[in-house]
Amino acid sequence: MSHISDDIYLSALGTQAQAFAISRALVASRSSGGASEPLVGRAPHIRDAVRPAKRWSPHEEAPQLPSPRPASAALVTADLSWNSAPPGSLPGRTARPPRAPGALARPQPLHEIFEKRADLCPGALAVVSAGERLTYLELEERANRLARHLRARGVGRGSRAAVLLPRSPDAYAALLGILKAGAAYVPLDPEYPVDRVAFILRDCEAEVLVTTASLASQHPRFGGALVSLDADAAAIAAESHARLAPGEVGNGPRDLCYIIYTSGSTGRPKGVMVEHRSACHLVHAEGELFQVRPEDRVYQGFSLAFDASVEEIWLAFRAGATLVAATCETAGAGPDLSRHLAQSRVTVFSTVPSLLSVLTEPIPTLRLLILGGEKCPAPLVERWARPGLRMVNTYGPTEATVIATYADLAAGKPVTIGRAVPGYRVVLVDDRMEPVPPGAVGEICIGGPGVARGYVGLPEETRARFVPDRFAPADEPGARTYRTGDLGRIDGEGNLEFVGRSDAQVKLRGFRVELGEIESVLLEGEGVQAAACSVREDLPGGPLVGYVVSSNGPIDEGRLRSHLRSRLPAFMVPALIEPVDALPRLSSGKLDRAALPAPRLREKQPPTSAGAPRGEVETRIAAVWEALFPSLAISRDDHFFLDLGGHSLLAARAVSELRKDARFARLSVIDLYRHPTL
Repeated sequence: MSHISDDIYLSALGTQAQAFAISRALVASRSSGGASEPLVGRAPHIRDAVRPAKRWSPHEEAPQLPSPRPASAALVTADLSWNSAPPGSLPGRTARPPRAPGALARPQPLHEIFEKRADLCPGALAVVSAGERLTYLELEERANRLARHLRARGVGRGSRAAVLLPRSPDAYAALLGILKAGAAYVPLDPEYPVDRVAFILRDCEAEVLVTTASLASQHPRFGGALVSLDADAAAIAAESHARLAPGEVGNGPRDLCYIIYTSGSTGRPKGVMVEHRSACHLVHAEGELFQVRPEDRVYQGFSLAFDASVEEIWLAFRAGATLVAATCETAGAGPDLSRHLAQSRVTVFSTVPSLLSVLTEPIPTLRLLILGGEKCPAPLVERWARPGLRMVNTYGPTEATVIATYADLAAGKPVTIGRAVPGYRVVLVDDRMEPVPPGAVGEICIGGPGVARGYVGLPEETRARFVPDRFAPADEPGARTYRTGDLGRIDGEGNLEFVGRSDAQVKLRGFRVELGEIESVLLEGEGVQAAACSVREDLPGGPLVGYVVSSNGPIDEGRLRSHLRSRLPAFMVPALIEPVDALPRLSSGKLDRAALPAPRLREKQPPTSAGAPRGEVETRIAAVWEALFPSLAISRDDHFFLDLGGHSLLAARAVSELRKDARFARLSVIDLYRHPTL
């Protein structure tokens, strides 16, 4: 992949050793004025995990620099300290000449990338889903008709259109049609609780909801226009399939492209606003990085409400490749997903490490495996690495448009989050927003065209997280950098290592979750005086545990769980509810999350004759479930998901374990979803 930032800065400084020499001098000049408390000092559990950094020799002579802008020295030092590997130097990367700065395509509305491909290869297969197949021309014409229908309903430049659809050709046509109409799309997951969908519709001020009649019936109070793709099919089909002229729509690179909602610390999700220029930069940069080809088949398995879907969809559409949409069967296939992907001849697969870990069979058709969303364990790389398969680890928050860094992975090599995506600036800073030296822990800050506009309706939080970018070049006036809250360090090879968080944000099966949002919903429960949450990595499956302090007598756990399920997505509902007398506090009075106790082992009451497992089959299943939920007593009426707190990955583990018994050789995860009790 070409490194735009490398091309810009390498000529100025040269080697990492020279960069470090300059960095040392800059740090020394700053420290004479008084040192601030380092970020790592506020997180001793992170400090202890940091390995000593390998230092480059400070005796190497630094080159004579041209006179830079005063602010640029810090940027050059911070960027170059880990952004200086030549293209082709990382394991598995195809060496190719670097592109000149600015060689990526000009900023443009995102849908124009699809239109260009539809013009070049109209007969190529664009989407495959559950037996339905659409060429690029067919998808283009379907999207054009919807765009004209939306325009007739008053949707245009500046509008916000919500999409409540599962992965399908209709969903992709809806995304394209909304963009072609000049609006921004707001993707919603049909699996979300009705309350959460209703909040997002209000919060983003959606003017239209594109969905189906059955899903629309769940939201009778929505005040905007409804476009039901099934009920309105005849009216949409009657529209012209001709493309709207750009001048007729009038949107440009700075217009809003999409809003994706992530977990928020206030008890409600927050919408991240991403402009066309940011999305287009990502698409073209990833096109250079991943080199997807027209003959590829790209799996689309993430929910459209998760920003990784942007990567999947546009990796295919930019290249003229085929998008293979996950069906309900494949999405819940667990360990059988390998077989489904191979049968669909998938060559490009983007996923989270925790899902990859439950796949027990290789995928021989695969040539590109993209990992992200959570920490990637080295043993997983060892297990999947093979000749002909490129593995790439990625990192980036939604606020930086999907990914900001990447690292090629290879067996026997350290797993890092690597180096900046072309055009991005990634700097590690201390509490004063000053760059830290190589080897020190600092907050990861991301600058460049991928930085989002901000949060919907949250100006104060936007100002706090999106700050002026003092490291930006002079030709980017008004540039901002995003303060991620993630902590990182630069290793001796110049790669970025993810160290942890400086706050209460966690990753659950690839989803970014603010524990404060779950805690706020817990506090709404009847009889709950105080609440806290923690991901217990010390327990099997790493369950999310909700700790509650009662205001008066025992808390009805069943009623509390019902309330949580009505407000939160399934992956945010705690697997265990743990009553405690009080929450541990630091001397400052803040919650001491690290001191929350391990969930106590529930006393396993002898099940009644009606609740006890019956026969050898139920007894064997119960034994596997007890291993997954060691603190719970299992009865034959317990619901794997609703009562025990199971989720898709635990379901996959249960099925994998049961398959070791010949009686369960044909068991699938779908079977567990259909029959979730003993």
